[in-house]
Parts: sequence; C-alpha cells; structure tokens
Amino acid sequence: MTGATISPEQVLKELDARWAELGKEGPGVLRACSMSLLAVCDESDHYASALETIALLMPSHPARAIMIRLRRGESLAAHAAAQCWMPFGQRQQVCSEQIEITAAPESLEEVASLVEPIVAPDLPVILWCRSPRLIQSTGFAHLIGCATKLILDSAAWAEAKASIRQIAAMAARGRSVADLSWVRLTCWREVLSQVFENREHAARLSDISRIHVKYGAGAEAAALYMGAWLVDALDAVHARTDLHIEADSGAPAAQIASVELSGAEFQASFTHQAGRLVTNVGAVSHCAGLPPSSDYALLREELGVRADPVFERTLASAARL
Repeated sequence: MTGATISPEQVLKELDARWAELGKEGPGVLRACSMSLLAVCDESDHYASALETIALLMPSHPARAIMIRLRRGESLAAHAAAQCWMPFGQRQQVCSEQIEITAAPESLEEVASLVEPIVAPDLPVILWCRSPRLIQSTGFAHLIGCATKLILDSAAWAEAKASIRQIAAMAARGRSVADLSWVRLTCWREVLSQVFENREHAARLSDISRIHVKYGAGAEAAALYMGAWLVDALDAVHARTDLHIEADSGAPAAQIASVELSGAEFQASFTHQAGRLVTNVGAVSHCAGLPPSSDYALLREELGVRADPVFERTLASAARL
C-alpha cells in the first residue's frame, strides 16, 4: 500500500488477511500481543539491525511491532505481516504482528496519523528511537503523542549533559521516558548495592568523602547517571561526597571503566576488566561477569520494567550536575 490510497483501515485489513492465511494452516497457531512496539529509524540508523532486534524481542515481549523507516524522497507506504516462532518443546506456533512503514522525514505528522489508529487497543505503546537527530526534529512530537513510553539511548548523543537535560525535561512534562544508558548500569548498581547492604560496610558508608567515576568513549551519560545515583545513595546515609567524573581513553567504548569510593575509614574499587566487574573492598576481592549490552539485551530488560522511580530520581539529579 502506497501513496494517497493508504489508510489505517487498509493496514488493519491487511493484518486480518495475514491471520486468515495463518488460520488455514491449521489450529496450531497462537496469536500473542502484550504491547505495541514502535521503532523509528532515519538514514543515520542501521535499519536491518533494528529489524533484527525487534524480531529477537518477540518471544519474550510479543507485540504489534510497527517499524518506521524514514528516508528522503520516500512516499508513504505500509506493509503488514505476521512473525511466527515455535517455542522449544511445543507443537504450536506463536505469532505476532509486524507492520513496516516507510516515509520521508518531513512526513512524520502524516506517519503519526497513520500509526495512532493501528496500535493494539488497550495495551501500552512503546516508542524506541535511536537517532538523536530525529528526536530533535519538529515532527517527532507528533509521533511521541502516540506513545505511552519513550525509550532513548543518550550514548548516541554528542553532548551527554545536554541529552540528560532534554530527557529530564521530557520527564518533568509528564512523559514516561527510559534511557538505555541507565539500563547498562544494572549489574554495576546491583554489585554496589550488595556492598552498601553488607552490615560491616553499611556502618562506614557515611565516612565516604570522594566518588571517582571513569568511563570509556560514548559512556559519559552512563557515568553521570552512576555519579548522581551514588551521590543520592550516600546522601541518604549523611555522607558528604565530592564527585569526580573522568574520561579514560584506554577504557572499552560505551562502558564504565571504574568506580572508586574513598574515605578515611573506607576504600572500595569496582573495575571493568575484560568483560568482568572486579570488586575490591578492603582486603576482599570479588569478580562478576558483566552481561551483554546489545540493543536486544537492553530493550529486553527495559520492556520488563513498568515504572522505575530510582531512575526518575537519578535522572533529575544527573540533570543538575
């Protein structure tokens, strides 16, 4: 379906036709949908990788996936299909829906008018956007209006502080926003929390006076989140800390390199070494594997989170750094 003839009714009719075709194959087809998942890509994105990521997410987060591809000179077009998989050990196929929309970047308002009526009714609508340039465009607001939650990745932005402030401004206006830079910190925060919750260490946390965070290329936003989260956590136990955030040219790209906490009676370091998180607290060392940080792994985690008040507080604090 292309051009002036396209309408939401036609897209939904094509979806119904796909389900009718699947129904002819026998009773062993289960239709699954827990949300509408919108992914929007412009010419700076690798569309094929986004398409693959969405496909990988379907078994754990089945959705009506709506892929929006923006390219100069494209006329508005849409195509509907079903994506099926066979769960291990079962004989019944599970299928979800996929709609691919192509359009010119200046047609975002028209795209939003098409998308709004075709999202799955009475279910969350998640919008994932990887392009900072697209987020800054005037037409993007129309697309945000279709979504109940927006997922961004500040690691892709040139200016980390500016990105966090813009995300915080969206949240302050009541928009539900997630940042994959924060999701990358889950393992780090879990390990740090275990140290903080240890009875022996908890009594000395108020002694910490310095926080030092080092980060690799593309991870400044994650470092700002880490620093803000630590300052807030230690402020709760009445520690008065100086925060130092520093780039490390030798660190892995898009990764926190290390976190050091120090005071007169307390010393702890957390270091990224060859895919592992090495913890040293006093004379005790511990090592934990760091999980993969692909778009698929990060989105799979984030889509399982309904609300994250810790991120909301940390976002506001990071925006003030």
